[in-house]
Amino acid sequence: MPAALVFMILALLEAPTPKQPSALLKGSVFALHVTLNMLSYAAFAVACALSLLYLTVGKALKSRASKTLAGPTSRLPTLGYLERATRTSLGVGVVTLVVGLGFGFYWASQVWSGQGLKWGLDPKVWMAVATLIFYIVVFVRARRGAAPVTTARLSVIGFLLVLFSYTAVNLLVSRLHVFA
Repeated sequence: MPAALVFMILALLEAPTPKQPSALLKGSVFALHVTLNMLSYAAFAVACALSLLYLTVGKALKSRASKTLAGPTSRLPTLGYLERATRTSLGVGVVTLVVGLGFGFYWASQVWSGQGLKWGLDPKVWMAVATLIFYIVVFVRARRGAAPVTTARLSVIGFLLVLFSYTAVNLLVSRLHVFA
C-alpha cells in the first residue's frame, strides 16, 4: 500500500496536459473489450493469490504431525475450499477473457476493416491468445481432477504470464495497444 500511495502521488504531481480521447476509443464494444479483459486479469490474480495460500497452507500442514493448524492459522480456509475457489476464479477468468477477446476481435475488424488483419499481428493479441490457451489447459486439467498442487503452481505461473503480457509486451513491444 505505501508503494501504491507514493506512485499515485507522483502521478498526480506530474499533471500531464489533457488530451482528447481518440475516436477509436469510443463505443460500447471497445468498453466491453477492455472491461472484460481487466476482469479476467483480476480473476487470474485472485486465482494466483488463492493458489499461493493453498501452497502455503499445504506446506504448513505437511510439516505438522497432527495435520491441523493451531492458533491464528486455524482460521485459514481448508485446502478443499481453496481448491474450489481457485477453480472458480480460473473459470471466471477464462470465460471473461474469451468474451473480452471476442469483443476485441470484433471491434478491431470494424475499426481497421480496410487494413486486413494488421491488428492480428500485434504481439499483444498473440500474447493474450497464448495466455488464454494456457489458462484453458490449466482449467480443464483442474476440472478433470489434476493434482491441486499442480493446478496451484500452474495458476501462479499463469499469472506471471499475465503480468508479462500486461507490462512488458504491452509497453515495450506492442504498437497497436498504445492508446496514451
